[in-house]
Amino acid sequence: MLPQRNSDTPCLFEKICSAVILVIAAVAMAALSWMAVSSSWITPTLDQADSQVPKYTSDLIPFHFLAFLLILAVFWLLRKALARDSKLFSAAVLAAMGVFGVLWVRFSHTAPQADQLDIVVCAQNMKHGIFDSLQKGGYLGVYRQQLGMVTLLRAFLQIFGYDHYESFQYFNVISPILLSLSGRHIIKLLWKSPRAANIYQLMLACCFPLYIYIPFVYGDLLSLGLISCAIWGMLELLVKFRPWLCVLTSLIIGLAIQLRMNTILFLIAMEICLGVLVFSRRSWKIPVMMAAFFLGYFLTAKAITLAYERYVPEDSKAMPSILWVTMGSQEGYEYNGWYNGYNIHTYEDSGYDPDTASETAKADLQGRIAYFRANPGYAKDFFLSKFASQWSTPMYQALVQNNFFAEPPTGIADYVYYGAGRSQLDVFMNYYQSYIYLTLLLYTVYRLVRRKFEIVPDLLLVVCIGGMLFSLLWEARARYVLPYFLMMLPYSAYVTDRICVRTEGIHPRPVRRRT
Repeated sequence: MLPQRNSDTPCLFEKICSAVILVIAAVAMAALSWMAVSSSWITPTLDQADSQVPKYTSDLIPFHFLAFLLILAVFWLLRKALARDSKLFSAAVLAAMGVFGVLWVRFSHTAPQADQLDIVVCAQNMKHGIFDSLQKGGYLGVYRQQLGMVTLLRAFLQIFGYDHYESFQYFNVISPILLSLSGRHIIKLLWKSPRAANIYQLMLACCFPLYIYIPFVYGDLLSLGLISCAIWGMLELLVKFRPWLCVLTSLIIGLAIQLRMNTILFLIAMEICLGVLVFSRRSWKIPVMMAAFFLGYFLTAKAITLAYERYVPEDSKAMPSILWVTMGSQEGYEYNGWYNGYNIHTYEDSGYDPDTASETAKADLQGRIAYFRANPGYAKDFFLSKFASQWSTPMYQALVQNNFFAEPPTGIADYVYYGAGRSQLDVFMNYYQSYIYLTLLLYTVYRLVRRKFEIVPDLLLVVCIGGMLFSLLWEARARYVLPYFLMMLPYSAYVTDRICVRTEGIHPRPVRRRT
């Protein structure tokens, strides 16, 4: 059962909202579970000239259920050792993750490419006072959302040297550590279960795409680690409001969003849950938190804007978001909704005029919507394949998004990239993914059957649902859904713990020997 974190009883409105969230999540997880056990999308080659789009392959369903039972059996055998609330265990897991992350950066020799390389070059130029990337049609003039990440890289290059982007890669090792530490405390605040917290840390430590993305010179992992800490801070504030923690949490939210703009979905989920709590708790602290969190985002965004305002010409405008949405409604180079160059080509053709580009994109989007309505079968197949190609990709494009090297990989990285390790990771993560989906499905069904309707434990579910909607509307890319997948792990750990508790007294009957 989910313990109450305070004496307030959920009001009818909160119960209705929670029930709706659980129903949507249950339907979504049923679909995802079926996709995961029946098929997967993998990348068959790591040739740098090849597509980064995963390839479809069918799965043997019984193997997934056997793997589910095997994973569950491992945690059941470890149940007593994991039941203790041990800081030493947590520290050991965090240390192991940190060491492996450092070793992966050291042996993989991953170098920036594509957008990563663009933001590194922009940061390097700015170090020498060159801000032409902010001109009309320049990289940062078009992709203004990258300014936060460029600003952070400028700091690293200023400290460690012009060409030392590796300094950020090694620093990024802290991201999975933050995610593990904050997730542990989130679970303890929600369910008061040390074993579930320990199980979560082990699960996260075994999520190998997380390590492979550490050298990725982008804000994906760091923003995720920060926003997870912000969720931890929010839950602490709901238990006991402290002004300094509210300010710190707000600033962390702002920093996370500036590093990766898609992280704003987490803020929206937090605001939704707090908005529902206004009706149940009737406390002035809830609206204060809502205002502070939004203010944290607004102030950090304003600070970035003011920092570069004098370098941005009046005619330099960012590319409108509608162009990514329209591209997501089209057929990609290989799969539905994946990148096909529509956004940047349309913006270039418009002369980098956001109004003209928006009108073109809206007209093209309306045309696609009309085509979907006239061809419902095509529309269903389009969005199903777009959804599955992102959410049923166990490695989340980790290897193909990090397949450009300053020098050939060595050690374990060479084994993973060019040896048997790649296929072994594909198999392991395939079963790992289906286990997470199936346990989350069990969680939603359990809550619905037991009618445990409260909004706070639904926070991460709201994040996941938002991520699913985002993946249907935006440009498709499996890398984009990894943060939302990782938000499912706390629920999976909790369900695993509950199964261990419910089966604690089950032992095989002793064999009676005849005397």
